[in-house]
Amino acid sequence: MILYSTAANALADLDKVCLSVAVIPLAASLGWNSVTVGWIHSAFFCGFTIMQIPSGILAEKFGGQNTLVVGVCLWSAGTFLAPVCSSVLPIFLVSRVLVGIGEGFAPTSLTDVIARWVPDRDRTSAAAQIFTGQNYGNVLGLLLTPVILTYCGGPAGVFYIFGAIGLLWCVVWRMQWKGSSAPREPVNPREYVVEGEENSPPWGNFLRSKGVWAVIAAHFADNWAKFALTAWLPTYFTKGFGIPLSASSMLALVPPLLGILVAGAAGRMATQQIQAGQNVTQVRRRFMTLALLLPAGCLACACVLHLPALNSRLASLLAIAATIASIGLARFCVASLYCLHADMSHKHSAPLLGITNTAGALAGVISSPVVGFLYSKTGSWSMSLFLPTIVVYLIGAAVFLSFVDARPHNFDAKPGEPIILPLPPSA
Repeated sequence: MILYSTAANALADLDKVCLSVAVIPLAASLGWNSVTVGWIHSAFFCGFTIMQIPSGILAEKFGGQNTLVVGVCLWSAGTFLAPVCSSVLPIFLVSRVLVGIGEGFAPTSLTDVIARWVPDRDRTSAAAQIFTGQNYGNVLGLLLTPVILTYCGGPAGVFYIFGAIGLLWCVVWRMQWKGSSAPREPVNPREYVVEGEENSPPWGNFLRSKGVWAVIAAHFADNWAKFALTAWLPTYFTKGFGIPLSASSMLALVPPLLGILVAGAAGRMATQQIQAGQNVTQVRRRFMTLALLLPAGCLACACVLHLPALNSRLASLLAIAATIASIGLARFCVASLYCLHADMSHKHSAPLLGITNTAGALAGVISSPVVGFLYSKTGSWSMSLFLPTIVVYLIGAAVFLSFVDARPHNFDAKPGEPIILPLPPSA
């Protein structure tokens, strides 16, 4: 189950990253400027954003294992249809919205799968492995897309092949859950079916929780950086340093590879710390601080290295290294951000992620066109990409550190009842 869940996350990022590479020859052939490219990236996030809360409700009601396959089918179909739509920009934008709608099911569905089917003691390591799938998708997308562009029909071949792989995954996933080895009962079934209980998620209590607002801020900051840098990294290498497209795609492999190492280490360290009896809130705070402030420091170094006074080959190499390091180090978040929803509530983890990932998706909607607009006005990667991201990181870190609380929450509490539950004696 964890292996196929990881593969789903890899496919999700594969279909995002392939566009960041394929859009370069598409833009050249169709006359798209940087602002248009920014809106193409943003179209995906429009669909992704509007599905976060609905997909969380559906995952809680029908089970993440069922809603996930719906999402993969939708985004794979949108990817497969892209070549037919690319010559007409508005229709191409609609296809990207469809991909976003499909991928909007993935985070909430996978969070629900983790909360229902993974024991608490294994949650951090399972979340780290599943959400590291994003990095595997980055690696595969950046590795395979240039090859397919060159040898398998250009941009059309990219979309056809990756769309078909997603549809194949849907068949395998359904077979996995219908097979004799498939799990039959959630680890805590009583938390999901309570006779006579109100079915609607308790939205008011969600929004009254300071801990929820802490995760919202962290999710916005993490996604702003992740999506802005992922979307623009090949263009940054190509335009900023004159690196050929094939070489820039290979260079863009390094951040997700580093991210795989960081996420694996973070998952192991956080699991060990929690199993050793350390306070869960402190562990989550520690790893999210690393995920927000270390990348901000790397991007600040990249800004300094782009100063005209430091214009040299060495400064360029160091700026590239700092940018790559910022993306990889951000994966410390898998030991915090993607665990907090289930820490606070097994039952409502999917709609909780729907709320916080709506904020994260809004960051994706805003960040790419903002970068494109600022770059078209300034011609500076520091002013358009790095400095705005640093500011978002710092604000997110300040809010997160002030309010994060990983203690169990009773979001179904009636007025006057406490929302935060006391920790068990062993916690």
